Amino acid sequence: MTGKNRPNGSPLHEDACLYYARELRSARAKVRERPEDFLVVAHAVEALGASMGAKPGGFAKACEKLDAAFDLDADVQAAFERVRLTRNLAAHEGAIASRSAGAAIEITIALESALMNTVPKQKSWTVRAWMARSVVLAEPWWTVAQARRIMIEKDFSTLPIRVRLDVETCTGLPPAGGHYYLLRDRHIVDYLIRGGGARKHLLDVIAREGLRSVGETAPNPKTELRLSSKPALELAPDDKIGDLVQRPEWKSHQLALVTMEVPGLGPARRVIGTITPHDLLPLRT
Repeated sequence: MTGKNRPNGSPLHEDACLYYARELRSARAKVRERPEDFLVVAHAVEALGASMGAKPGGFAKACEKLDAAFDLDADVQAAFERVRLTRNLAAHEGAIASRSAGAAIEITIALESALMNTVPKQKSWTVRAWMARSVVLAEPWWTVAQARRIMIEKDFSTLPIRVRLDVETCTGLPPAGGHYYLLRDRHIVDYLIRGGGARKHLLDVIAREGLRSVGETAPNPKTELRLSSKPALELAPDDKIGDLVQRPEWKSHQLALVTMEVPGLGPARRVIGTITPHDLLPLRT
């Protein structure tokens, strides 16, 4: 690790800053989904502190190191203390866990922001640096019930689904052409209320020709499951975050897909990540 790769005197390599910012973001998502899991933030903080040379001593020593390195404000220091007080308790349930979860999320946001701000803007202000890499895509052969279950379990309001304009390739790669659309939770609920069948496959109730291979006939169901009226917002990994947040499509969708071209398949693209407002919470514009 050479000094020239450490931005602004940071004790971490710029790639390490990006790595730990992603780890903290992932921990923050887990705590939001299940407050009792707030210890994942403590573990991420301890790993970050150890990488920055914190002395043995677990969470407390890591907090001291991070506070010295990033000059964290009093509110964040207080959040550290709240988490520390419950760090070694045998049980983490009820009100204690909820209070600690809020403090843990506050810590992750502050540290993510500090880490990202130590990386040069030409690298940290790209879509690639902020995107969430775990992507869930709805498949045409899913049942409506499966799509609904995934949304509830993952706290998603939308699922991307590819609208196909050509036959799937034998390699298993995405088809040539096509666009990603958004399957919205409210559309599924509306479909079910109007008498749609939960066991029906998406392929059979989304009346859009593009979901099919060439030559297949689109369904004519009594009750249709709608897609969003416009294709999903797609970004390239090297697009700038500052440009993204100004785009009207972002303000309406609040979800962007990060896609890359598939070599040798013309306009075909595959999804490699997503960006939501949740991912950008620590961003200081």
